[in-house]
Amino acid sequence: MINFLTKFLEVLAKLFAISGLLAILTGAGLTLINVGLRSLFDTSIYGVNDLVLLIVFVAIAASFPIAMRDRQHMRITILGSSLFKGRHIKKFDFFSGLFTLAFLVLLTIEFAKKAQKITEYGNVSEIALIPLAPWWWCATIFLGGAVLLQLEVLLNDLRASFINPPTVTK
Repeated sequence: MINFLTKFLEVLAKLFAISGLLAILTGAGLTLINVGLRSLFDTSIYGVNDLVLLIVFVAIAASFPIAMRDRQHMRITILGSSLFKGRHIKKFDFFSGLFTLAFLVLLTIEFAKKAQKITEYGNVSEIALIPLAPWWWCATIFLGGAVLLQLEVLLNDLRASFINPPTVTK
């Protein structure tokens, strides 16, 4: 069962990352088309700036899960390596992962609250009047995926540092 969950979370992280990449490419493509239209025909696509900002917003959130899974997020290792030696570094990794998880949970909760308010008030973008709620809910889902993946990382750190700690050989 654990192998299935691990594989599922890995696939989920990759799907989110691919969707974020496709979103970035779409935003870049729209920007290039808009710049080309302005340069050649002195016209632009109405509201493309609003749309590109929303695309980039969601694409950034889509990159969080894979960053958590691959540990590509910012970690403070100088403190751990200078204060702890040997197997205690794994314990430091566990506690730093715990703080990362807490931050992600709080961030996801705040995004959900914001998305709820935007949904309730029917907020739209300033120029193109694009509804903002779906974009915020999408980003919230991506952050929720990051929480799940960070939880998996934390459980692996727990196992490595407390349950099956590495043996010290002399």
